[in-house]
Amino acid sequence: MLREKGGDLQPFAGGQEAKQMDFKIEVEQEIDGRWIAEVMDIPGVMVYGEDRARAIAKAKALALRVLVDWVENEQQSDPFDSVTFAYA
Repeated sequence: MLREKGGDLQPFAGGQEAKQMDFKIEVEQEIDGRWIAEVMDIPGVMVYGEDRARAIAKAKALALRVLVDWVENEQQSDPFDSVTFAYA
């Protein structure tokens, strides 16, 4: 079991360390003006947005939906406690 202490996840006595998953979102603008964002480590997570910020927001939302599905259906081999996104 984990608790938050000073912004960091810390294990309770006898607990496990928090595991974090880091994902990179690649963002680029298409010729037609739309923005495309893709989370490279999660198959199928690629979205379009009207602007860069909206494309990133949509990619994060879709990635989180996929991760929820993985957790609910126990489809991931290494459980995690937190997720971070970085964009390029």
